[in-house]
Amino acid sequence: MNKNSFIVNDQFNPTIVGIVLRRHWYKPLMFTFAFLTLAFVYLRYKKPVYSSTALLQIVRENKVKQVLGDGNQITPETQNLSKDVELLRSPVLVRAAIESMHLNTSVYNRGRFLTEDLFGVTPFSIITYYLKDSSLCEVPIYISEVNKGTYRLQYSHNNRKKSVAFTPNSKIENEDFSISINANRRDDFARLVSSSQIYFVFNNPSVLLNQLQQGLTITPIDENAKTIEISLSNANPKLCYGLVSSILETYFNFEKKQTQNNNNQTIAFIENQLDSLSMVLDDSKENLYSFQRDSKLPNPEFEEASITKNIGTFSERINEINEEISVVNYVNAKITADASRLEIYKIIPELAGRKLFEGSITRQLEDLNKLLENKEDLLQDVTSESKQIRLINDRISSRINSIRKSMSATSDRLKHEKRLLDNELGKYENKYLTLPEKTMEYNRLKYLEDLNRTYYNLFTEKKIEYQLNNAGYTSENRLLSVPEIPLNPVSPNRKNIVFLAIGFSLFFGLALLLFYYLTYNEITSLSDLKKLLPEEIAIIGTVPLYRKKKMVHSQIVVKDSPKSQLSESVRSIKSNLNFINKDAKLIAISSSISGEGKTFVVLNLAATFASEEKRVLVIDLDLRKPKIHLGFNVDNNVGMSQVLSKLITLEASIQHSGIANLDFITAGPIPPNPSDLIQSPYFHQILEELKLKYDVILIDNPPVGIVSDGIQILAMADIPIYVFKANYSKRVFAGQIQNLFKIQKIDKLNVVLNGVTNNGNLYGYSQSYGGYGYGHTYSGYYSDDIKEPFWKRILFFWKKSKNH
Repeated sequence: MNKNSFIVNDQFNPTIVGIVLRRHWYKPLMFTFAFLTLAFVYLRYKKPVYSSTALLQIVRENKVKQVLGDGNQITPETQNLSKDVELLRSPVLVRAAIESMHLNTSVYNRGRFLTEDLFGVTPFSIITYYLKDSSLCEVPIYISEVNKGTYRLQYSHNNRKKSVAFTPNSKIENEDFSISINANRRDDFARLVSSSQIYFVFNNPSVLLNQLQQGLTITPIDENAKTIEISLSNANPKLCYGLVSSILETYFNFEKKQTQNNNNQTIAFIENQLDSLSMVLDDSKENLYSFQRDSKLPNPEFEEASITKNIGTFSERINEINEEISVVNYVNAKITADASRLEIYKIIPELAGRKLFEGSITRQLEDLNKLLENKEDLLQDVTSESKQIRLINDRISSRINSIRKSMSATSDRLKHEKRLLDNELGKYENKYLTLPEKTMEYNRLKYLEDLNRTYYNLFTEKKIEYQLNNAGYTSENRLLSVPEIPLNPVSPNRKNIVFLAIGFSLFFGLALLLFYYLTYNEITSLSDLKKLLPEEIAIIGTVPLYRKKKMVHSQIVVKDSPKSQLSESVRSIKSNLNFINKDAKLIAISSSISGEGKTFVVLNLAATFASEEKRVLVIDLDLRKPKIHLGFNVDNNVGMSQVLSKLITLEASIQHSGIANLDFITAGPIPPNPSDLIQSPYFHQILEELKLKYDVILIDNPPVGIVSDGIQILAMADIPIYVFKANYSKRVFAGQIQNLFKIQKIDKLNVVLNGVTNNGNLYGYSQSYGGYGYGHTYSGYYSDDIKEPFWKRILFFWKKSKNH
């Protein structure tokens, strides 16, 4: 048996499901009604929120490149969406957008529960000339009609109520403000003011900025496509559209102005640098020209080439002279007095091609060679002492002397020319040695001039580029989706709210039913009770739920319907009692708490015994809450409490019922000490005396789960009976049986399950007594099998669920 005080139904039990549904079927409907009511109230009184959205694509094109080509150095900034996102959501830009909409005032229509913003729908406009006191901001100023064509402004400021009369299209001025309310459609203005509670407020720029910025959402959509979504949520659809459009226009103007300002600042800086560079460039040019004049060095490269060329020319000429001097010396060495014709002949080819020796010297050598040749021819005919030989020798000597003189003169001339060339060569070599120093200085001055010229040209080009960029480089941002006036609100979503309400109602309703199912702690059927009781405990029967009529208190019903299931169940219990102990005279019946039907079982079991010609006595020992007298419809003026108190005799307390062989003793007036009276020895004496007079004595004991008075009676009874009621008795009540069985040592305790419905087991008791008992009913045999009309069954079901 489960000893826990709380049992969770972790297995499916259709009986419990049916009971939970019968008792609590209306609660999910109540949840549904409650949530739908909340949804209706929410949708009815929640301001609808509209949203206007635009999709912006950031694109920047460099039109300067189209003019200057790829050589320009000005390139667009790297497209980073975070910069544009922060600019679009920045308070500076949003404030500028709000200012461009001229939202100095806001007009409202106050209703019973909601206040409507009338931006863009009013037939009038408010022009603010000045506001003297900023504390008047956000103060409602109501417009009311005094008479036709005349109106009044009413407001409270500094704990003072103020009023200003005015006519439309005229200036309204007092100590707080100066405004004008222009109404081109006066009839519409009059109808609006007369039919509604119209007021306006002067907007605090900071408060208005915070309110509108809360509904503004700037979201980068695609980093690659460079797209940004601008969305504004507000209760006024036209305000959503107007502010999104104003933000876009302000963004475009701000970006264009910012780009132009940056370019103008850059151009101003470049012009300042050009002025400075112009003076520096002039100084560097003058320094270079002065150096060239002083050093007579027009161009170091040309000067170096000229010097190198002259040095080469002089060196080459000197080498030629040295070679010619060598030839002269060679000729002088060969031409001697005894020179042979062969030697002279060899000299002539050596002089061939030399301009210096072309002419007289070559001719003289040829003449000398002919003379020598003639001499050799003559020597063949004459001797060397002949006159002819002497004449030729004289002519040879004369020619040799002439050649030697020519060679000497030529040698002198060559040496003089060489000295002159050596002097010139030395001068050019000295110039060449000093040229690097001058070249370095020239290069330094030239570098400074070129550097200054380069910077000057660069800044000039930059100036032109930025001037073109200022005119040609513009933002090409595209609106992929233009803002529109929203027609349908984005919040609250009616379908979602209704579905959510139904969903919550179903969830909580089903969760509540599930909770009731899991925590259902009542005994549902005979099989359920068997699981909770010890195996040694005998279940001697069940009593079906009585449905024919509603009983205010327990009554005898077996006499009126002898063929009913209830009557058969009571007879079955009586038969089981005979099977347990056919000689039993004292039967004590108790339960855990009041209301479980022990009195009903006592009365009908007593009537069943009496129908078999047995003398039966029913004693009401529930001295605190007696009920037997109600079952017999008598007063409770005399009874067992008076007998035990020895105020009256036993015979005086016994009353006769309208049923033969059935007597009863009521409880009597409630005593101050019922426990002492029941446990007194006198009570045992009375029982012994009654056993001699009656065949069966049934005692209606007090509930032992509340008081312990009846435990002793159960222990001394021949057959103690413990009553449970289906769908009423808690499962933990089975623990009382365990207490009586093991602690109080009432080992012959029997159990009856009262109030069993038709779908439960009606009869039966445990296998401790041979397994005898009934497990089902037989349709059509009993009188209460007659099917009632449908409407009566529906009415009975409703009443039963209400009672449960």
